[in-house]
Amino acid sequence: MTPERGHAESLDGIERWLSLALGILDDPDCATGRAATMRALARAIAVRTGAFVLLDEQPRRWTVSAVGDSATDADAEWAARAAAGLLAAAHGSWVTIGTDFDEFAVAFDRPGVAAELAPVLRCARHLLREQRLRSVARDAEAEVDALRSVAGRVLRARELDEALLAVTNETLSLLTADIAGVMLRDGDAIFMRSCAGNQLAETAHLRMRRGQGLAGLVFATGAAEKVDDYLGSDVISDDFHDLARMERIRSALAAPLTVDGDVIGVLEVWRRRESRFTQAEIRRLVVLAELAAIALDNARLHALSEASARAVEAAHRAVEAHLGRVEHALGVQQELIEAMVDGTQLPGVVRIVGERSRCQIALFGVDLEHVASWPPDSDLAGLAESVRHLQRSFGEDDHETHWKEHGGRLAAIRAVLAGRERIGWVCLIGDHALNRDEVELAGRQAALTVALHYLEEQAATKARANLREEILLHLLRGSPDERRAAIARARYLQVDMRGPLRVAVCRLAGLQSAARAAAWSEAYEDRVRRRLLAICESGLAETGWLRLAAINGDDVIALIRSASSADLREALAPVVGALEAELPTVRTLWGVSSQHTTPYELDRAFEEAMTATQALRLDSARHIAIHEDLGILGLLIAGPKGIPLADFAAETLGAVLRHDAANGTHLMDTLRTYLDSNCNQRETAVKLFVHQKTVKYRLEVIEKLTGLKLSEHHDRMRADIAVRAVDLN
Repeated sequence: MTPERGHAESLDGIERWLSLALGILDDPDCATGRAATMRALARAIAVRTGAFVLLDEQPRRWTVSAVGDSATDADAEWAARAAAGLLAAAHGSWVTIGTDFDEFAVAFDRPGVAAELAPVLRCARHLLREQRLRSVARDAEAEVDALRSVAGRVLRARELDEALLAVTNETLSLLTADIAGVMLRDGDAIFMRSCAGNQLAETAHLRMRRGQGLAGLVFATGAAEKVDDYLGSDVISDDFHDLARMERIRSALAAPLTVDGDVIGVLEVWRRRESRFTQAEIRRLVVLAELAAIALDNARLHALSEASARAVEAAHRAVEAHLGRVEHALGVQQELIEAMVDGTQLPGVVRIVGERSRCQIALFGVDLEHVASWPPDSDLAGLAESVRHLQRSFGEDDHETHWKEHGGRLAAIRAVLAGRERIGWVCLIGDHALNRDEVELAGRQAALTVALHYLEEQAATKARANLREEILLHLLRGSPDERRAAIARARYLQVDMRGPLRVAVCRLAGLQSAARAAAWSEAYEDRVRRRLLAICESGLAETGWLRLAAINGDDVIALIRSASSADLREALAPVVGALEAELPTVRTLWGVSSQHTTPYELDRAFEEAMTATQALRLDSARHIAIHEDLGILGLLIAGPKGIPLADFAAETLGAVLRHDAANGTHLMDTLRTYLDSNCNQRETAVKLFVHQKTVKYRLEVIEKLTGLKLSEHHDRMRADIAVRAVDLN
């Protein structure tokens, strides 16, 4: 076939199925519904082939919608069964397509026809889906419009009787029922409160218990129920069959009236004709029942609101009396705020509260030290001790005001809290005739103002500390430009950067585990870290070596003036003790760098300190490691990802250690002495006071246990490092 001929046939195929698809869309029957669209589809398929069967998808089954002129009844029967998945045997060359989708399926006698008509079938399927969705949308819109109208009429009712009448009439109309009634709860029974369409007076006075009739069943279950054959149903009791016969009831539908999950009644409709209530009608009655419940509850609330209006009027008078006290408190608060803005210190704050409350006032610190009082010459004898006795009853976050007799007068004592941290106490003392509400409010204002003053000072202190911490971290881990800038800023802050200097890193091992175990909040964990940093700063400041300090994660980092290894260990030992006394669950590991003469080398010093910290394993009894004391180990564990020394030592010499422990031998001492004697057996024997053959025998045992060849340099180096690691750990 030539390319020109193939291209022409392809265009012919496109034109053919395009004309078929347009034929469906242009068919006037397509606008009149699903059945018409199916007929139009059949006509379009018939243009191409007469050997087809068109199947329509119905709920839970496939039905034959159209059969081509060349198809037989047997073909149609096979197509329907094949679409339903009931056949596995072939039927000539017939194939079925579309069963995996919705709307319809088609059977053809040749697969090629199915492939050619695929675009046409897709077009028809989209059209049918659109028709179905439009139908659903129209029904939903009509339902919404009807319910919106009903809701407006029902919810406008304000009185109970008006609401009941509206609910009954609208339900009767919207459900096309013959009788409608609203039954309300009375204890463990329900009674007819409003009824329309009934022919007997007895119907308007119905009363039933749980489980009696359809309404009693709904009252018991709290769910909508229906009976399509009232007299023949075995779902409901027969308590009201006689009344149903007289009213000629054939079917009924009921839904609960529910407010806040509690069934307050039942809405029920009855029909005198044979009918089955559809799911749409059930949903409609449930919605009406919800509206009715809202309307009835609104009527109840309306009655309550009138009673509340009377109560509000009485409360208004009480509020007016209270308003004067509030205005006074606002005046105090305004004056305190202005004082804070102007930078007034705590004595000034105490004076303002004392003058405005007309009380004697005293402010104590967290350890009950006197901070300020008004009048300044107040006699505070015994007041601090009274607070100390009362302190035992205070909780961690006690925000209450405690009243206590003091010297024939009444004292209001209140803790000053900044978050969950207690920072002091405020005490107001006055005569017994004082207004407790006003004094308590003044105490609250004083406590709040003092807490704000404390937080302001803390924020300023923290900002200064953060600046110094930022300088230190840039010195240790910043780029060259950042280090130069940090050195300049440190000198501006008069930090002594003259050498020689060292970097010390304190790893707070186990801090995260302690935080999780105690469920610390983020703020509390930050306070703990700051407290541990303060302990380190205090201990190092006593030596006169401290230049800068910062906390970064679980590490306290300090820049210190250089000292000898012995002096460093002696100075850091009490710091270790203080940290572990403060938080026993945390293990402190200090790694100290070698000394450096210029601050431009501090990044290297930091790496050395981290390496020294890595040398202190958690199973070590030592807390301090200094880089120059590590020797060759410093090369092995350089960087924060160094090889675990304990694992390396156990892997290399574990068998020797176990042999010594089990047999009381001295293989490790022999190996250590041998390596220290430059691998000279004779010198080793002299140092150990044994015969040279004994040394040789012991070395052979070591080689057998470890697999090392001590005559080779590589194995001797490995043994030497392992011995040093064992000594360290």
